[in-house]
Amino acid sequence: YFQFELGIQSTNNKTLKEINRTSNWEKIKENVARLLELKTIHLHSDLIVGLPYEDLSSLKQSFNDIYSLGAEHFQMGFLKVLPGTEMEEKSNNYGVAYSSQEPYIVLKNSWLSFEQISMLHKIEHLINVFLNPERFNITIKEAINCFGNPFDFYYNFYLFLDQNVYNFNTKDWEKNGKMLLDFIESKFPDKKKIIEDALAWDWCSTSFVTSYPNFIFNEESIILKKNIFNGLFPIENNKMIINEEKIDLPDLKKALYFIVRTDYFKEKYLLGNKVVLFIPKQDKTKNILFLKELL
Repeated sequence: YFQFELGIQSTNNKTLKEINRTSNWEKIKENVARLLELKTIHLHSDLIVGLPYEDLSSLKQSFNDIYSLGAEHFQMGFLKVLPGTEMEEKSNNYGVAYSSQEPYIVLKNSWLSFEQISMLHKIEHLINVFLNPERFNITIKEAINCFGNPFDFYYNFYLFLDQNVYNFNTKDWEKNGKMLLDFIESKFPDKKKIIEDALAWDWCSTSFVTSYPNFIFNEESIILKKNIFNGLFPIENNKMIINEEKIDLPDLKKALYFIVRTDYFKEKYLLGNKVVLFIPKQDKTKNILFLKELL
């Protein structure tokens, strides 16, 4: 029923003082953690690019601070210098250049160049493609772990896509997932299998199709499906009994069969299990069953 907008904007105290805002960062983190624990409120957190005294180093810190709150939606906005506001009156003091027509968005200032702000727009796009739709949740977490902090991940991902002429604008999950896998493989080849696990999990969690994209296809899933329908579990009245749960056979045929590739992923996310069945329901939810090895 509720969506809370956390208009934090920055965690730079000098910046906040200049725009007449006060903030107790430790209190914010505590309160957000409490709200997230409730799991009844959808949280949006906001960062604003182009504020006074926020250079790229400071912005990186604000980005990482606000991102790490863990809100469901991370909004990266850009300063709008609206006519008649205090920001417009002080724009010359701040070296601000902004568009002459709506939305009067900042183009550069004394702390961020035009090129840096253009780059930050690309990072905003990556966030809106890979983070906010919540279709790469585990993959993004593991990719960020490779780099140590969120900003460095997104910044390096942007550089990789820009230098290799990838299509920034596609919303196709398979194409975006392949771009992300190519990127991690180019930087951390030893992490490729973990990212493949994460991508496969995210695909199984969010898609309602019966097959994998080719780039993360696992032949073992076909073997597993054959084994399951080859007498491993009892059948009663066209239902298979798995973990004391009765599953309609047609639903099992539509299920995605996840086979973990790495011990790391198995221990961190699957409680030591190797096999998970994602069984679609008619109400567009999924029944998830954790199983031991069945191959």
